[in-house]
Amino acid sequence: MVNSPLVIRSIWVSAILLGAAPVLRAAPTLEARIDVLSEIAAGSVDHVLGLGSLNGEGAKELWQFQPDGQLRMLPKGESGLATKESYGDFHLVMEFKWGDKTLTDRETKARDAGLWIHLAGEGSGSGVEVVLREGCLGDLKPVGVAAGAAFVDGEFVGTRSGASVWKAGAPRQRVFAGVVQWSKHDPSWMDRKGFRGREDLESPPGEWNRVEVVAQGGHLKCLANGVLVNEAMASAPAQGRVALRSGGAEMVIRRFELHPLGVFQEKWNAIQASGGTDVSVRAGQEKALSPLESLEQIHLDGPYEAQLVAAEPLVLDPVECTWDAKGRMFVADMRDYPLGPKNAGDPWLSRIQMLTDEDGDGRMDKAVTFADHLDHVQGLLPYKDGLIVTTRTQILFLRDTDGDGVADVLTPLISGFNPRFSQLQVSAPRWGPDGWVHFNNGLDGKEIYPFEKPEAAVGIPRSNFRWDPRTGRLEPVSGFGQYGASFDDFGRYFFCTNRNPVVLAVMPLFAVQRNPLAGLERGWEDIAPFGPDTRVFPMRVTHTTADAHAGTNTACSGLGVYRGHLMPELKNNVFVPDPTGQLVTRYKVEPDGAGFKAARVGEHTEFFRSGDEWCRPVNFTTGPDGAIYICDIYRRWIDHARFFPEDFVKSHDMREGEAQGRIWRIVPKGMKVPKAGPAPSETGALRDWLKHPNAWQRETAQRLLAERGEPWCGSEQAQTPARQLFFNLLNEPDADPAEIPARVSSRAAALAGAPEDAWLAKAVLSSSLVSAGRVLAQIVGSEGFTKVYSAQRAQTLQSLACASAAGGGEVDFEAAVNSLLREAGRLTWWKAAVIQGLSEGLPKAPSQLWGKTLGDFSQKKEGPLGAAALETGVLVKAMDRALSEAGTPPELRLACLSLLGQRKWEDAQPVLKQLLRPGQEPALQAAAMVLLKRFGGEKAGTLVYELLPKAGPALRRDLVVLLCASPKTAIDLFRRMERGEFSPALVDVETRWRYQRGAGELRDLAVKLFGQPSEDRAAVVGQYGQALHKEGDAGRGRQLFEMACTSCHRHGNVGVEVGPSLSDVKVKPPEALLSDILDPNRMFEARYSAYQVETADGRVMAGLVSAENAESVTLTVQGGGREVIPRNTIRLMKALDRSLMPPGMEAVISVEQMSDLLSFLRQP
Repeated sequence: MVNSPLVIRSIWVSAILLGAAPVLRAAPTLEARIDVLSEIAAGSVDHVLGLGSLNGEGAKELWQFQPDGQLRMLPKGESGLATKESYGDFHLVMEFKWGDKTLTDRETKARDAGLWIHLAGEGSGSGVEVVLREGCLGDLKPVGVAAGAAFVDGEFVGTRSGASVWKAGAPRQRVFAGVVQWSKHDPSWMDRKGFRGREDLESPPGEWNRVEVVAQGGHLKCLANGVLVNEAMASAPAQGRVALRSGGAEMVIRRFELHPLGVFQEKWNAIQASGGTDVSVRAGQEKALSPLESLEQIHLDGPYEAQLVAAEPLVLDPVECTWDAKGRMFVADMRDYPLGPKNAGDPWLSRIQMLTDEDGDGRMDKAVTFADHLDHVQGLLPYKDGLIVTTRTQILFLRDTDGDGVADVLTPLISGFNPRFSQLQVSAPRWGPDGWVHFNNGLDGKEIYPFEKPEAAVGIPRSNFRWDPRTGRLEPVSGFGQYGASFDDFGRYFFCTNRNPVVLAVMPLFAVQRNPLAGLERGWEDIAPFGPDTRVFPMRVTHTTADAHAGTNTACSGLGVYRGHLMPELKNNVFVPDPTGQLVTRYKVEPDGAGFKAARVGEHTEFFRSGDEWCRPVNFTTGPDGAIYICDIYRRWIDHARFFPEDFVKSHDMREGEAQGRIWRIVPKGMKVPKAGPAPSETGALRDWLKHPNAWQRETAQRLLAERGEPWCGSEQAQTPARQLFFNLLNEPDADPAEIPARVSSRAAALAGAPEDAWLAKAVLSSSLVSAGRVLAQIVGSEGFTKVYSAQRAQTLQSLACASAAGGGEVDFEAAVNSLLREAGRLTWWKAAVIQGLSEGLPKAPSQLWGKTLGDFSQKKEGPLGAAALETGVLVKAMDRALSEAGTPPELRLACLSLLGQRKWEDAQPVLKQLLRPGQEPALQAAAMVLLKRFGGEKAGTLVYELLPKAGPALRRDLVVLLCASPKTAIDLFRRMERGEFSPALVDVETRWRYQRGAGELRDLAVKLFGQPSEDRAAVVGQYGQALHKEGDAGRGRQLFEMACTSCHRHGNVGVEVGPSLSDVKVKPPEALLSDILDPNRMFEARYSAYQVETADGRVMAGLVSAENAESVTLTVQGGGREVIPRNTIRLMKALDRSLMPPGMEAVISVEQMSDLLSFLRQP
């Protein structure tokens, strides 16, 4: 390796320049490592003409060493380097990364290079190439001048495209021409720069890759980043030189070695892709680009172009832009991010800029500071003659009364906010079609109130909210968003959170809440893949604490809907920026029954993406000119400093980039967009604007007309037939008894026509205040609904039956139970669902006319419901038999199982014991475990101890959690652990933490078994720092993860996702990951705040509040289960002001084991 810049010194001889090669002789035995980079530096290689178009001085200029000793392959042409010696058996190791630049004729095509193995013969001769092209890393390609001189032979299968693919176990084939693709080569591969397949192992450009070739004669094994991806059982030639082919793309090589077979044992770790474990090494692009340089790095998917609208010093750290009725542009500069003023007591740093384009060239020339020293300003919305502004602790109204462009009146409107950090602020003020201003909650629990009126506080713990500017009224609305929201032209309200790119408010909150018997929990849903299921395709990868290099969203923000007229093909598409990936993803929204689904547009690319690592798009909006505007906060570090290790924050400027900021405009390619003018002053002209094709004109006209007290018409909801039916059902609740029969028929017909539509079922439940039983009776009379089992159909029937029993209405209950008389004596899945619903609803009924339980009702064999009561008893016995008979269809057993929760323990125990033994269907076993929890550890303890020794990891975890739920059963378990009957490692960290802070013998046992966590978490993190420098074993790490982490986290296909996603950990700075594990409460979002619930029967549960309504609270608990707890059984419920993961993992995992765990978490 060399330490100074140089151009390769080569031994040039005429024979080499003419393309000749040394005569092939018997390959020497490799006895020691050969550093090929040192050979190249010394000139002990050949430039092979046949491997590229360059020779002579042109070839020499292609290969240059950098000051750090790494070899850079410049995009100046194509050439090849080959060793002078030939080799047969060796283990080749090469580590490389792609640069940005490529040859002009391959400017948009996949970066390309190749490794030639066993190069033999004249010129380029013959050999086998290991392809290094993007998306093809590990493909094998026989190449040779003479036909049949080279081949690969192995377990290959053909593809529709005519290529072959390696598949272990397939029949042997011999391939003389073409390519043998690596095992998971994406079938949709395209020769496109930056292509990444869904299962590609290759690191993104700018990140290191390792390719290994194990050659034992003609037997070749190819590994990409530590994974075997291709294998040839035999190949020809079986010995020869090793060569590197340039394909016209910039590449940097830091390692190129040949090892004797069996010597190289170094495992690849994803950390190495970024240069090692030191965060400072992973810093990425160290210098900011100028605005014009950054503009050159923007790539758009489609016939569009990006234009620079504004940059520093006019704007600094822009996060939102808007335009008032005069057409003036206002920009929120969030200069406080991430840490606020440098010194305590200094003024806040955020400001609002008013920008002017004085010469009409489309670029802003002048800025006036409209307001300064604001506290973390994020949201702007024109209102009257000023702006509504969201800040960290208040929503303000700012106005300029003297016309100098500077706000001189600041009026607080709404207070009650105090988020833990700026990502959780109230934000995204948006005018709704209802004339109210809608806001995103920010994911932090709050009570809000009009300024200086705390007595008028409104709780919005898990909802967004709206404000009526006419009355000042506040009220919650459906949704629970973070930073970014938008209405579309149909009045649909979209929002996002950092891991949820597209969420839609489907059902109004009033409809969710109006029928407490319906059991509805929320009116919104993710309509696009979220969390680890998202896919993004950045051009460059920035080294941040939450950047999912595996290609998932980690920082969705500033969602917007395109509502302009310049690009009709984008109309009502949803766009979601993700600043950690320097990109904006486009989604197209399509109907899905009464709801919607959003599908990303673009294969292996993004609508907007940048090769400038400091580019941070955070907000998307449509301008008054119909163009797209993207705010780019432009920072080196985009994650909040709280998410970085303390030492990293102290040693780095977390505000780097604060003197920059850009706003980009996206328009059709070649278009110069005219400057938008002010709104007309005349009322008639404003009414004309209501029909304008661009949304800014329509909304501005609506607002101005409303402020003048003039009538106007808001947007309408999208009227697909299913959506129209949905709103018809919502708008026709039970009111006039005379209308109920007709409405029952229409609801039943709607459900029969769309039995799998969950939102349609919710609309029926919401509206059926006193008619659920009659709707049920008509549905089961529809053969189409009951003919086929599905979980959704069973849930619909169960919910309707429960509501009919809980409501107490005689007519409704009679209709529901009499439906069971259809095909009397025959048990079907739908009857089991109805029986279960009735059993859940009867205890909630206001009167006990039919008994408090299903058993009580089945005894009432006299009177008008006698036949139904008798049939109920018959069906319950049939359900018992179905559960115990192995031949019962799985769907019927599942439908019958939940009824066991209503039975005595003595009756339920034998069935549960059978279902919880190894070998049962996973769905049945999971459902049986849910029922076992209902009986509690005191009743089920004997069975639990019988099951524990043979239980698998997931079941064992659930059984231990059940025993630990009550102090009475927990102390028995701890005593057994003290005696050595069970390992203390079975107890999760949350339970340890709870009992270590208890009292009496239980506390003493917990401290004895688990130790006492240190209160000095920074010291613990420091103590475990040595784990970062040890090479761990991923296999042992997986076992540790299964033991200690799977109850709340999922990694790959292991565990369940209750807490925050782990999809970003592969390349998270290791110090940050270690700190997250050992000091989990250093930072956490309010949505992951743990709650503890104690019930009247003594159970203690801790979990995340995932839903709540007037009747119950739903906890998502460790293991991924959901506990629906009736409010009338709750003795105490309190927030623990910490995450569900308490400190204390050091009691479970040693320093050495931590190395193993980190290795598992960060493996490819």
